[in-house]
Amino acid sequence: MFDTIVTDPASISDDGVKACNANTDELKSSCPSDRDCCAAQYSPSGYGCTTVDGAGCCLVGAALGSDELNPDLPNCLVMGDSVSIGYEYPVSQALKDVCNVQHSPWDVSNGGWGQSATALNCLDIMLKTANQEAMKWDVIFFNNGLHDLDINTTEAVEVYKQNMDGITRQLKNTTDKLLYGLTTPMMLNYNNGNTMVEDLNVAAIDIMDEYGVPHFDLYQRVADFCGPIPFVDCGICSASPCDYHYTSPGYAWIAVTIEEAILSVL
Repeated sequence: MFDTIVTDPASISDDGVKACNANTDELKSSCPSDRDCCAAQYSPSGYGCTTVDGAGCCLVGAALGSDELNPDLPNCLVMGDSVSIGYEYPVSQALKDVCNVQHSPWDVSNGGWGQSATALNCLDIMLKTANQEAMKWDVIFFNNGLHDLDINTTEAVEVYKQNMDGITRQLKNTTDKLLYGLTTPMMLNYNNGNTMVEDLNVAAIDIMDEYGVPHFDLYQRVADFCGPIPFVDCGICSASPCDYHYTSPGYAWIAVTIEEAILSVL
């Protein structure tokens, strides 16, 4: 799901990391706008970019800082991939008088926070704003799953579970009002795709139960509208046959579950 960026090997240090300039005006990625310091991978610390193929630079967090938000409302953060950016907008509109809802990363043009490994290693960056302001998040609603379908290995679920453990532990240290949404169905290549979604959801539930994090069934929310899984076509799918993205009314349908989840802890 990520574009590999070819970098001059001479620009990479012996340990495979080239330091990037942290004082950049680029607000989409933690690397400079020309991205020539980022060979292909996330920058887990110090804005350094490794040369591992198949991933992307860290995208930065929510677009608005504290001086641009209503100070009388709690700050609520939605974290995830392109599906979550789809439902974040109707959530933010429905709850605009209740809390300041934002998405991290704010730019999901390459899939949001991507695979669980990337999300884990980029979490410090994405919990801050685009301008790297440390924010107090009163509520965090998060999901991770669809991008791990790209991992073609028999250990994929175990790797996902380990990464989700790290993500959840760090988020629990960030807010005591942490909520998780189960991954929505993958109808594209159903047998290889959605069956793994189901496995990832089982693994995620185990992690959430371990940390005492409430989880909300976005998977079933889609099935409530579209019918038993697998389905081929559905009125809220953005493609025919269905894949994994939804129409605006579809995201609004899914958003109801997130709205209720956030309201339950405010």
